[in-house]
Amino acid sequence: YYKELGNYNMAIAAFNSALEYNPDFVQAYLAVALCRYEMGDYEGVIPPITKFLYFNQQESFAYMVRAKAYMMMGRNNDAETEIVTALALNDDIMYRFIHGIILCKKGQFAQAKNILEPLTDTISNADIYKYLGIAYLGLKDYNDAVLNLDKAIVLSDDDKELEAKYNEAKAALRSAASNSAPQQNNPSQQQQEPKTQVQESD
Repeated sequence: YYKELGNYNMAIAAFNSALEYNPDFVQAYLAVALCRYEMGDYEGVIPPITKFLYFNQQESFAYMVRAKAYMMMGRNNDAETEIVTALALNDDIMYRFIHGIILCKKGQFAQAKNILEPLTDTISNADIYKYLGIAYLGLKDYNDAVLNLDKAIVLSDDDKELEAKYNEAKAALRSAASNSAPQQNNPSQQQQEPKTQVQESD
């Protein structure tokens, strides 16, 4: 009830009370972890989700939650380990999406593109176009980077990182176009033949 209202502190207190009353109610650990995630307390996600996984080692969703928490903490290697485990248990399209984002954050742009690009047939949100655009930017495919980042901007709210990446891709595209354009001779810059000076004889 409290979680649905967005009162996460009250929800966490209620779940912890439920665990004191019934220690076998292990779903409460998962619920606490989800509350912590929604609060932006990503470090606080890890203890309860780890306790939940101790009792539910085949629960792919819990590995995904731990992957997202690690990713938000910048621990991308740990995040990839968790999402790969989740995918081994359940090849869910959203898990593949998260895996693509993690790879992009790790700078593994080719692998990220190969995962994210096919998902656009099913997923159409700002994040998939954002990270696909970032992957193309990392691969120096500036045209596709601009196309995808532009789609992301249309679908997104105010995202400063997205705007910065879009401007970076646009600048790189203009620079690449300028460098590839044939250089035209400017008549005013053509070297003029030196005039022969004639000395007057005495």
